[in-house]
Amino acid sequence: GMRRLNPNDRFALEQWCYGLVVSLQPKALLAEFADVTPGSPRENNPRFWSYRAVAYFMLQDYTAQLAAARRWRELQPESQNALQFSLLAQLGLGDNRSALQLLDAASGMRETGREGYPGYHFVVALAQLRRLGRGETPEFATVVTKAEAWFASRPPSAATSEMHRYDLARVRYLAARYADARRDGEALVRDFPDNRAYRGFVGSCAARLGDAEAARAMLAWLRALNPQYRFGHQVYLQARICALLGQRDDALRFLREAIVQYAAPVADFHATTDFFLDADFEPLATDSEFKAIVGPKG
Repeated sequence: GMRRLNPNDRFALEQWCYGLVVSLQPKALLAEFADVTPGSPRENNPRFWSYRAVAYFMLQDYTAQLAAARRWRELQPESQNALQFSLLAQLGLGDNRSALQLLDAASGMRETGREGYPGYHFVVALAQLRRLGRGETPEFATVVTKAEAWFASRPPSAATSEMHRYDLARVRYLAARYADARRDGEALVRDFPDNRAYRGFVGSCAARLGDAEAARAMLAWLRALNPQYRFGHQVYLQARICALLGQRDDALRFLREAIVQYAAPVADFHATTDFFLDADFEPLATDSEFKAIVGPKG
């Protein structure tokens, strides 16, 4: 474990912690930082707090997650990911007012690349509310309204970017506007025909709309990709579509395969939260076998 590593070897430390996240071991991750005490040098390392926030999110301990995320934000005020974990925790705690205030703050933050695109916070907020069974609540509708206003306010140069287009498509998807989301996704596929995430998204939209033929066509496209370049993500996308098509056994088989291939929970995603917030697995939410696959392993 980390205690056998040189604490000054940041690369080894990052790889070890990352591996614990990917292998769904939040308790083990927290144990690796048990010797960090207030005032110690590592206590002022934002990465320490980021991993704690991730671990508590996986355990759904939103009180501890919020405390870790707040400390993370103190150390890195401009971190959009730190703000995101505060947002997720506040929604988990039912503190809708503070969560909406954070969304407003996120909307004004500058764009710093994929993980620093403010529009993604709306996607995360809506996904968390759906995960918590609050997709039909006034706060959900408020987030949708805020998201639509924010995306509509973007200048043309931003509105044509891939990040803007995909995040807007996902907002519409999470708001159950599946036909609109599908049109957005198909436009992205036309412009970026080799992008597996966009293909998988269109397949999910088609499945939601009852177009099984189109959904299976996307499954076939994903399955035909060269296995050498899969790293779990294409298999994961197939699991999502199968879940929506009611193909439980196939969905679980693909999900297991994706996790074994290492990449599905984290590596090919925009944030560590995507795997745990994925609305496409809603049909399996109460399935004991599914919960055993995606639940914390230690």
